[in-house]
Amino acid sequence: MLKGIVAGVLVGLVSITCHGQVKVLRDKSEKGDQRRTILAIPATRSYQIRPELRVECLHKEETVQFIVEETDEFSVVLDAGPHEKARSGVVNLRVKLDDGPPTSHQWTELPDHRSYGYNRYPGPEPKRDPDLTSDARKLLDDARTQSDILKFLKDIFSAKTVQIENHRFDVGELRKEFDKYPECRVYYKIAP
Repeated sequence: MLKGIVAGVLVGLVSITCHGQVKVLRDKSEKGDQRRTILAIPATRSYQIRPELRVECLHKEETVQFIVEETDEFSVVLDAGPHEKARSGVVNLRVKLDDGPPTSHQWTELPDHRSYGYNRYPGPEPKRDPDLTSDARKLLDDARTQSDILKFLKDIFSAKTVQIENHRFDVGELRKEFDKYPECRVYYKIAP
């Protein structure tokens, strides 16, 4: 059995749950080869449309020539309406964990133009061989993004509150809810 790990972070908006409550959405494909759990936390302040922070766990199984390949993907999404963005669709958003100092993290604007997927943990860019092919560069960039998402999830799990720009989320109950679902618990096998 081959096992692959893919990680991503997304942030999303619009919630009908109460303050501090984790909303859980689950689905499974008809063939049973894909399970997804989305844990959503609304912002603590009242808004006409309330921003939402989402963590998604996705488990896929695919049979290729009698070998079952499993892939686990994690993403963090902030859905909080439009922010100023760079032409590339990448924005830097201030993230503050509990009472710590704010740090700038890179997020990618999603096609709905209201949500942003997490993609870069603060830190220096790695030095790369200039002779790498574009495919090799993409594989290295994808691996870094996956690693950065896992680091960010670790930070979220160790905090009680997360503030992204001016949106504050109570994340204290997130880990307890996260631990209930097998497609989410895979995180503990791969986390840094």
